[in-house]
Amino acid sequence: KLLVIQAGIIAFAVVVVFIYKGWLPAEAVSYGGAMALINTWIAGRRTVTALRMAGESSGQEVMILYVGAIQRFILTIVFFAAGMWGLGLPALPLLAGFALAQGAYLFGDPHTLALAKWQKTNPETD
Repeated sequence: KLLVIQAGIIAFAVVVVFIYKGWLPAEAVSYGGAMALINTWIAGRRTVTALRMAGESSGQEVMILYVGAIQRFILTIVFFAAGMWGLGLPALPLLAGFALAQGAYLFGDPHTLALAKWQKTNPETD
């Protein structure tokens, strides 16, 4: 659900930026939004994995979440560098697209959503 909200926000922002500023800034907004979508997807996968591990071996779930956070942090830096210096995208629209998509966390936390999904598939733990 969160990925859909983020994608909708970014699609709307890309259209608005394209109309008022042109193709390159719109491309930068979409790239920044895609970075946030990837981060959200990784966070959701790591949360589901951590929840699964919590039932199997105690203590491993925290390590999985920490590794996921470090992974997302490094990927974000790499994606920003690749977007600005590798692809030559303007920094402000790129950052705005990333920030807008991250703002979607106000509408749905991936950890809460993953927990709800896990509880649906594991009713014996209720």
